[in-house]
Amino acid sequence: MTETITLADALKRNQLDEARKKLEQHEKLPKDLPSHEQRSIYDQLVQAKAFDIITQLVQHHSIETDLYEYKQLDGSIFESIFRYLGKAQADQEFLAAFLEKVDNINDAVNNKTLLQLAFNRSVPVELIQVLADAGCDVHYKDNYEEGYLHKIIQEYDIKEATGLVYFEYLLEQGLDLNAGNIVRTTPLHVALDRNKRQYVDFLLQQGADPNLPGKDGETAFYMAVVHQVCDAALYEKLAQYAPADFNVINKNGETLLGGALRMRNASERDIQLIKALVRDGADVYQTSVYYSQDKAAMDWVSEKNGDLLEALLEMGVVDLDHRDNSGNTLLHKVCAYNVNYDQEAARQLYRKAKMLLAQGADVNALNDQDQSPMDLAAQDNLKAKTVELLLKHKA
Repeated sequence: MTETITLADALKRNQLDEARKKLEQHEKLPKDLPSHEQRSIYDQLVQAKAFDIITQLVQHHSIETDLYEYKQLDGSIFESIFRYLGKAQADQEFLAAFLEKVDNINDAVNNKTLLQLAFNRSVPVELIQVLADAGCDVHYKDNYEEGYLHKIIQEYDIKEATGLVYFEYLLEQGLDLNAGNIVRTTPLHVALDRNKRQYVDFLLQQGADPNLPGKDGETAFYMAVVHQVCDAALYEKLAQYAPADFNVINKNGETLLGGALRMRNASERDIQLIKALVRDGADVYQTSVYYSQDKAAMDWVSEKNGDLLEALLEMGVVDLDHRDNSGNTLLHKVCAYNVNYDQEAARQLYRKAKMLLAQGADVNALNDQDQSPMDLAAQDNLKAKTVELLLKHKA
């Protein structure tokens, strides 16, 4: 008994000549063909460069070319095309001819456009150009106002080397690399957030502005210094292209230096970063809002371990006579710090007081409540050594 082979059978078995005969007889693929079988057929056809069969399947309406009819692009003929086509001239010509039959070419299907699918599958840039020539809009933005620069950075399947080729192409098409999304997050913000250092380098080299406020008023400098594991080298990289604007504050009223100090202790790495910020103009007496109160950068320094204070004293940026709105000097602040039953914190407090006294801090200075540094230190038994030290310097 002779086995009856359908078009679907021939395609699944990769019997392409048999499939061509079935197509000549106007046989179509069944509409209820399981999606995994469809994908397998599409993959085999594109890999085999059986472009004539694909064209006939389109003509027979066995392959849908109206994007509005799709629920998703993953697993579709488009994904197979982007997975297996290369930059050969024949491949480009087939894609161009295929795209002529595509309706609603810029529709986003399940939040993904045809061009985005191509980027995600890392197709050669020559095919990106074919898509653009066919009408795919490289300036497309989604409902969040995110364009393809944002999306390429966010896609972890795209290697950075490939993404950089796409960046160059898109910038040549006139995309604005400083354009933010609906909350003003720029591609540079995203590259820093995703730790995509090659993208960061490229964007800076092409003119990305690290001082543009993005989400919550935070600049790329702020993102790098406050939110990322940032060292002086990363900060220096940003500063190489534009000096940091230390007067920008985020929506919470925090400055760049204030945020950097809030998020760091005083490791050698942290100290080098803080020193670089201060060297470049960050004001150690500039205040940020913290729990609805103004808090100067030096207030944070008074709470960290002594290495940071020592570094800033060596830089000559500490004014020992500077007073806050309550009349407190830096020595007052150091002595008032709550060590919270921590012996090491008490030892660091002693060390900081000793440094300040050696620099000439006034042990007899009174704040607006007529309290001396010693009065504040005497409120905690763990600070007894500091009290003794202050007594030795008291007039």
